[in-house]
Amino acid sequence: IVLDNNAQRQKLLTEYSAADDLENQVLLDGLILHRGADILPKSLLEGTEESAPGLMNWDQFGAPNMDQFGAPNGCPGRSSWHPKKQEHSFLGHVLAKHFVKVIEHAAPLMEDSLQEHAIPTLLHLPPPRSPLTENSVEVSELLYGHESHDVGSHHWNLQDLSCRTSFLPAQDHKASKENIMKERPDSMYEQGWVLDVSKVERDTKKKVERCGGLGYVDMKIALYGTPQSGTLSLWLPYEGKGTGPGDDEALASDWIHNLILCEANEKRDENACRLNRDLKFTVGGVDNPHVTMVNGAGVYLNRPTCLSVEVPPAARLTSRPIEISSSDSKIGLSVDIQAASNVTRAKG
Repeated sequence: IVLDNNAQRQKLLTEYSAADDLENQVLLDGLILHRGADILPKSLLEGTEESAPGLMNWDQFGAPNMDQFGAPNGCPGRSSWHPKKQEHSFLGHVLAKHFVKVIEHAAPLMEDSLQEHAIPTLLHLPPPRSPLTENSVEVSELLYGHESHDVGSHHWNLQDLSCRTSFLPAQDHKASKENIMKERPDSMYEQGWVLDVSKVERDTKKKVERCGGLGYVDMKIALYGTPQSGTLSLWLPYEGKGTGPGDDEALASDWIHNLILCEANEKRDENACRLNRDLKFTVGGVDNPHVTMVNGAGVYLNRPTCLSVEVPPAARLTSRPIEISSSDSKIGLSVDIQAASNVTRAKG
């Protein structure tokens, strides 16, 4: 489901959902929602006894009800790209009608449990329809997949991925909206890396909370550190297919091809810490692996936010008791991170 008026992106999504055969059809049930005065066919406004929520005054774009926010005056978020109250209502109505049709189709299949139904499962991807961005082979395969090695095949396959995030909301998190709103003193940073949010994020949260939250449920929590925080030591469990490496000290690059680390997507000063410039990495016991910013993805306000970190050829996997690991795997990769001496909280 995409809310987008960009013609080029709409065309791309349409191509991915309009393939002649299911095998090459990536989007089996894609839905593009439009915005603005042109989203309402006039037929919806003529001869209907019951109008959908939000339809009032939509026949005249710019009418008072159309251009009103639901929150009281003085609340933040009154930007042109944010849907108004009536538009929210209408989009909700469109989505509800779409899912009612889906449920009507699914209900008979669920009731008739004895009959087998062919449900298409996408095992491969078609070739990318857009030019690939300039990245390393490892990053390109992460973003787009890789071409099948089978003779005569034109399919692409996805790599195995394992992801972690510190953003809220999350269920397995010691941080909460309440305790993360407390400002962290420098003394806390001197004891180690800190789960924190930026000043802009915290100030924004305080503003919206005064207006009931405005549906702003996420928080861009990340691990922040200064030179005084010392080393942040991470251990990434192997979660690929199969049994994986049988013992520790195996070559890490045989099992884990690449790492991507991302900063919080927030407004930051030009002098703020840069992942590829102001951090030192040790991966699998090897210092200073090759790093490069990811192009074409993870860009926020023209600032790249994700870093590709090489798994050096000499890097080794290590073992950890299952009872203290973050998964059922006891084999994983150690990653140590230190902030450069020029990094300060004031700069960001």
